[in-house]
Amino acid sequence: MLSDNIKALRKSRGFTQEEVAVRLHVVRQTVSKWEKGLSVPDAEMLQRLAELFEVSVNQLLGAPPVQEESISDVAEQLARINEQLAVKNRRARRIWRVAAGVLIAFVVLNLLFILLAVVLGFVGTSTGSESMALGEPPILVVSFEEQQVTAALGTYSWEYQSGGAVLGTESDAAPLYEMDIPVLSVTEEDVTVSLLFEMTPDTVSVQCWDDSFWETDWDNVSDLLVVQTAATDGETMEARAGYVYQVTAVWKDAEGYSGTVNYSFCLELAE
Repeated sequence: MLSDNIKALRKSRGFTQEEVAVRLHVVRQTVSKWEKGLSVPDAEMLQRLAELFEVSVNQLLGAPPVQEESISDVAEQLARINEQLAVKNRRARRIWRVAAGVLIAFVVLNLLFILLAVVLGFVGTSTGSESMALGEPPILVVSFEEQQVTAALGTYSWEYQSGGAVLGTESDAAPLYEMDIPVLSVTEEDVTVSLLFEMTPDTVSVQCWDDSFWETDWDNVSDLLVVQTAATDGETMEARAGYVYQVTAVWKDAEGYSGTVNYSFCLELAE
């Protein structure tokens, strides 16, 4: 192709695009477009290029060398090249139009989906007169007297749906030893704490273990850990200072929400 020939001949003569542009009295961008096939030089400029590279015009165009070269032959070849370039540009524009159409359709469909979801009310469940957006598990606040801490969110699986269609699923598996577990200070060794869920679960169970477990060798922790259960009615639980607690809450079908979520916190005896 002409573009490849211009580039190859320029490099073989040791010229830069800037040097060619200066010799032909054009800007460097023009030479760059010739080499990229974005435009072609006219017949007069083609003759000047051939003289600069010390080849015939036919050789520059990629044709076998001939004895004589007429302007009409050169013009005819340039016309063919221009037509090929025009066809390529038209094809590229069609591709871009199709791609833009697909992108617009995708955006419109997503906007319609969001609008439909809002109309169906999947983004919230009613609690009194308010609506909660629960794209992830509800939080758990643990309270004792005037103290409150938000329990750490551990391993969970959470799903929200509307009209029988699943609209979103969230999950995570967080090992306890990698978590920053909040501490609730208590004034007595054995106390009753309140469990304040953002949304009331169907069932609640509690496991606990002595906090000395944190100082064990984690490679052997499964052999050393003594897990116990703690009494709870889902709203309060019996707790002891010096213990780590893991609360497991289950939602079976809470107005479009379901899942199993683990929360953790620790109690320490205030000094």
